[in-house]
Amino acid sequence: MLSLSLMESIFGALRTAFPTWQDAEPCVECGPETIDKSYLQGLRSFGVERISIGVQSLRPAALRHMARRYTADDVERIIADTQDLKMEINADLIYGLPETTTDDFLEDLLRLIELGVDNVSIYPLAVREKTRYQNLPSAHLRKYEMWRLADQVLAARDFVRETYVRYRRKASKTTYRQQKLEFAGVPTLGLGSGARSYAPRLDYAQEYVVSGRASKGIIADYIGSTPDTRTYVGFRFSDGEIARRAVILGLLAGGVNLPRLRADTSSEIWEEFSSAFDELQGNELIDSCGETVFLTTRGRQYSDIAVSRFESLEVLSSRSEFHVR
Repeated sequence: MLSLSLMESIFGALRTAFPTWQDAEPCVECGPETIDKSYLQGLRSFGVERISIGVQSLRPAALRHMARRYTADDVERIIADTQDLKMEINADLIYGLPETTTDDFLEDLLRLIELGVDNVSIYPLAVREKTRYQNLPSAHLRKYEMWRLADQVLAARDFVRETYVRYRRKASKTTYRQQKLEFAGVPTLGLGSGARSYAPRLDYAQEYVVSGRASKGIIADYIGSTPDTRTYVGFRFSDGEIARRAVILGLLAGGVNLPRLRADTSSEIWEEFSSAFDELQGNELIDSCGETVFLTTRGRQYSDIAVSRFESLEVLSSRSEFHVR
């Protein structure tokens, strides 16, 4: 994590650049081992209202393989400190890690619920190049069953599903707005290594892999660099890709208004979309209510398969470049 003085400078610059700061929900993402209560108090004084922690797993074997330098005790400590400061907290979990069983994942999920987190985000393991999982075989089928079971656990404990990955406790006063805005296609600025940004025609990020040098050197290089000298990866969207993105994000976020989509889509792409909607409805992956189509429970379980029906050949072929299975 950056020092509190650097964080204060960043938040001061954001307030200057974005006068509507008071309408935002400042959130800092971190690892459980990177902050303590005094650091949280500093963030609170800058206006940060939410902490999102990348728990990923509470299992020692999985944490060791991911080179995570924290324990389940660290997670419990940061959750308690955040709650003591009246801050909201989101926790991320990964399902499908080869070092964990389905029961392990569900037990970790239940433990986070018991600890009182406000939001939970559950993600399937993504196999990417330059990570410790890059040589794993293609995605396994058990991830679909794991999502279904987690969805049932969360629903039974009064969590509301907001997207296919994010759940909010009913009693929580707020939601994790960053993810909500992302899935709604709202332009978003991401700062720092690996952070993703979204613009009307761009979806890009800085590379997520950094060298083995000391973190202070990496941070110093970043601060001293300019946007044109940094390495970015991402997509520039054509009109057709914008329409496809709207359908995919709409389905993942809750639903797609068909008349609005038809008005914003070329006749050629609309014909392709109509065929896809018919196919998905025939396989009970989507349903409709009035003029809105949405994923069924079965569709949410197999959401990656359902939404891939709307991806272009260019996007589908690019997956092999990023080694995402």
